Amino acid sequence: MRNKAAFFVMPLVFLFFLAGCRGAAAGTSSDLHHKNLGIQTEATGRLDADIQNQWNGFVDGKYLEVYAGVRMKSIDSTNQGQLIVYHEVPKDSGEAGNDAYFTPGKHGWVKITAENKGILVLVSEDGTTFHFDLRKRAYTNDN
Repeated sequence: MRNKAAFFVMPLVFLFFLAGCRGAAAGTSSDLHHKNLGIQTEATGRLDADIQNQWNGFVDGKYLEVYAGVRMKSIDSTNQGQLIVYHEVPKDSGEAGNDAYFTPGKHGWVKITAENKGILVLVSEDGTTFHFDLRKRAYTNDN
């Protein structure tokens, strides 16, 4: 009886093993997909910056990680808000896969407070509100 059970169980274990290996090999486009989606209160990225929080999600089917904070001390010591957007790139492309976007003015750090249809709402240290369009990768007046 014991040998019959092993005869049926072992092929199933082997099939699950193969499916797992195939899935791991297929996920070569990026190593970003391990984050929770939405606004995260603690940034888990690998950045050398003062980050307040982050947003992870999909825009037009492409996965993005966006980190919000402040540009490291500038020459005049006035802090300027900054977003860093990580995006998927082919591993062999030579592209960096991230871009920095500074707020239109120096209002201190920024924090992501909402996302709606690819538009991030940011609030700065002094209370100024900004909107950032993830599709256009630009600050906008659109709400």
